Amino acid sequence: MTINREKTLEFKEVMFYLDLSTDFLKKKALVKSLKSFIEGNDKADKGSTYGFVIFRKGKEVFSIYDKEAPFLLEKIEDIWEEREEGASYFENGLYETLAHVFKRSRTNPKINRIIVLSDTPSTQSEDYHTALYNLVLKAKNFSTFIDIIRIGEDKFYEDDVKLKVITSETFGGTLYCNDSKQFSNYLNSLIRSKSEFNMIQSEASKILDDEHIFYEKLATDLISLSPDDKINCILCEQEICPICEAFSDEVHKCYNCNAPYHSCCATEYSIVNNIGLPYIFRCPQCSAILKLDKDFVDMILEEKSESKT
Repeated sequence: MTINREKTLEFKEVMFYLDLSTDFLKKKALVKSLKSFIEGNDKADKGSTYGFVIFRKGKEVFSIYDKEAPFLLEKIEDIWEEREEGASYFENGLYETLAHVFKRSRTNPKINRIIVLSDTPSTQSEDYHTALYNLVLKAKNFSTFIDIIRIGEDKFYEDDVKLKVITSETFGGTLYCNDSKQFSNYLNSLIRSKSEFNMIQSEASKILDDEHIFYEKLATDLISLSPDDKINCILCEQEICPICEAFSDEVHKCYNCNAPYHSCCATEYSIVNNIGLPYIFRCPQCSAILKLDKDFVDMILEEKSESKT
């Protein structure tokens, strides 16, 4: 099944994964460069929010998301001396960041900009990288773009190929900064407006059979109406379904915004406006990911196919 491209997104979150376990880049230079990047990004896109992920000593993850820039910079200043040193948890940090993307995308889709700052190759097993790669393939279907800046004096690193595969899959890039004084220039070169991301047209992505469960778990079933809810379907704006004209077609609603739907209307809408599976779609009112009965949708699709023959 082919993933349909999402509609133009109006908001963007920039998330920094600080995989920095050496002293090659000093705190002062990091914070100054982040501030410069944020100022440039805010000029390109007003209303962007920010987040960051870092590992404390003992492999304890610390993360904040969807915050204003001053709060982000203040937290980085506060936690810097507590960071893990001498080891990279590259895969774990991206797991954490992508988990946030998937969770937030269920109800509030945005352009997800992930910028990884890494100064040490990961020593995690190949299984970790394979699991991460599979998540990255799913994340790019939720407007996720990953860039990586590898910071350090070496010309080559043992994980170069892995980094480039991840960034190329998400329409990002891998940069190499071997002079800490030039770091700000590298970071600022990544400033992009949301219109540039919305213009990126990827080739159609396929949802494999073994990935259906992942998307089904992201979605939520329509729920029963409460006594005070509106009963006119949001799609046809009528109380009785105009497709089947049956009183038995009960109206159900979106769990997030209470938008009401007839089963027939929701099915017709989802067949055309789905996220890659014909029975999973975004609520046109609030963008929550909703799920219909697969067997019912398959039956409607079969009837449509038979009517054409």
